[in-house]
Amino acid sequence: LVLINKDGVVLDDYIMSYLLLKIILEEGRRGDVVISINTSDSIESLAKEKGCDVTRTRLGKTFNLLKEKNGIFATEPSKVVDSRWGYWEDGIYAIMKLVDYMSRNDYSLEDLVKDIPKKVYLQRNIVMKEFDMEKVKEKAMKSFDVKEVEEIDGLRLLLDDAWVLFRASGTEPKCRIYVESDLEERSLELMEQASNIIF
Repeated sequence: LVLINKDGVVLDDYIMSYLLLKIILEEGRRGDVVISINTSDSIESLAKEKGCDVTRTRLGKTFNLLKEKNGIFATEPSKVVDSRWGYWEDGIYAIMKLVDYMSRNDYSLEDLVKDIPKKVYLQRNIVMKEFDMEKVKEKAMKSFDVKEVEEIDGLRLLLDDAWVLFRASGTEPKCRIYVESDLEERSLELMEQASNIIF
């Protein structure tokens, strides 16, 4: 599911996830939230602010863990699961829930989006026949000022003001690089730095 504003701009994937979680939380629901390793920090922050426990997991497996935890919400960047509806991704349900919320509260999409924390989320796919994660980790640890490392699905490096994720695609012979920060310049800089580690 993607959102397109009145100017024809396709909004970042994390915005849909953020809005659906916000609606669920406004309904008074609380519980476990499951997010993929490449999901925006804005989703994690929103859930934690409202007292929910958040677990990151592998891409493609969020709904399994959500069911196991009997949680309320799961997401990969452009796919959402509302456990009240079912343990599967359903774009039609998600957009109906969003449109219903907008209609009942007389909100436009622009009204909803203006209060979402701005994140600059980038993804780059690099075709590779072989991907040596240990070599990538060794180079990355020297290149970045790393505060914490997560290796749930690939290599996610938490920095002071951003994060960088390297992971092998599960469907194609590619390395995927994901970057998120609050500033465009910073995200572009980190993507360049991360790409240089692969090449």
